[in-house]
Amino acid sequence: MLVKLPDGTAVYAQGRLGLIPSERSRQPDFAVYLDERWDADPEVTWPYRLIDWPDFGVPKDERELFGVIMDIHVRAKAGELVEIACYGGVGRTGTVLSCLAVRAGIPQQGAVDWVREHYDQRAVETDEQHQFIERFARSL
Repeated sequence: MLVKLPDGTAVYAQGRLGLIPSERSRQPDFAVYLDERWDADPEVTWPYRLIDWPDFGVPKDERELFGVIMDIHVRAKAGELVEIACYGGVGRTGTVLSCLAVRAGIPQQGAVDWVREHYDQRAVETDEQHQFIERFARSL
């Protein structure tokens, strides 16, 4: 699903389970995959970054992901089609979208609500993921 951030930047977000409608209009220019099951997918032929992030948790290396979030925002703002996906497309993907919303101008306190309204009402699943978004916002 294409998500247009508050600053006009657009990113594509999804999961592998079909919980989020998959409407990819073309191959992404770059992707960030938040689940190791994307790594072995023979259909993924574009450049991507795989982040070690357990389901319902937070990434093992937060600083790495903070940098990746900044990078994909710059890429998408420059016109690249950037894809973000985990397995279900809800928790981890919603967390990254919330961080991107903060980067795009939404106050941290409203980022999850914004993503739930513009992407999926189930986005961001755990207190740890909410706290991750807070730490990202403080890092800016």
